[in-house]
Amino acid sequence: MIKLYGLKMSNYYSLVKAIIIEKGIDYEEVKAPPTQKEDNLVRSPMGKMPSIEVDGNYLSESLAIARYVEQIKPTPALMPTDPFE
Repeated sequence: MIKLYGLKMSNYYSLVKAIIIEKGIDYEEVKAPPTQKEDNLVRSPMGKMPSIEVDGNYLSESLAIARYVEQIKPTPALMPTDPFE
C-alpha cells in the first residue's frame, strides 16, 4: 500500500491523490506539512510535499510520483507515451 504524505491544501498533493484514486490504488494519507526536519528530509530531500512511501522506499515530486504510479498500474493510462500527444 502507498502512504501519501502531505496536506490537502497543496495542489501538487491533490494532483497525486487524484491520480492514485483514478488508478484505483489503495493508499493511506499521512498528514505531513513541508518542513526541513530530519524525518521529512528522509522522505523528501528538498522538504517539499507530496511524497510517497512504498515498502520503506520514498519518492517525492509530483511528476516522479505520477510516473511511478503509471508504471505500476499502466491502465487506465493517464499519461501519454508520446509527450506531444
